[in-house]
Amino acid sequence: MSARKWAALGGVLVVLVGACGPRRSTTLDTGTTTPATAGGTQTVTFGVASFDVPAAWPVYDLTAAPHRCARFDLHAVYRGHQAADAACPARALGKTEAVQIEANDSYAQARVLPSGPSGPSGDIHGQAVAFEPGGAANHSIVATFPGLGVVLRVTYGADQPLAQQIVASVRKAGS
Repeated sequence: MSARKWAALGGVLVVLVGACGPRRSTTLDTGTTTPATAGGTQTVTFGVASFDVPAAWPVYDLTAAPHRCARFDLHAVYRGHQAADAACPARALGKTEAVQIEANDSYAQARVLPSGPSGPSGDIHGQAVAFEPGGAANHSIVATFPGLGVVLRVTYGADQPLAQQIVASVRKAGS
């Protein structure tokens, strides 16, 4: 078997082993710990927004390390803005389920929502939400939650229902 196939298989095994492992907690910037909920998920909080993701996914704080690349070809959660000069690979292969949540400020408006959230709008857990149009074409859901002051980008490969479930779990922290 070629080295490339072994590397791909190793990545699959890591994901499978991680997904079957024990539930875990996420330590947030505030020093608080949020226990994982039933079903193998963990709650991630950014500002006043919380949402649920698979417990096996790592959570990276881009506010502390803005030069980290928010990679959407790996299962992960990225909290905060990625720097314009982040250390990203020249070419990332594919897209999978991943999340980036960042403040809904001028930086996000220019990078994530260049045309503004002009798509469908609604309500999730009592929070107004507006969706960026055209997400299905590039396998992403971009949702702005003005009351929470955040923009959430969830990408997906083959598991669009998981991406939708993550967006549907967004709520005000502590509720």
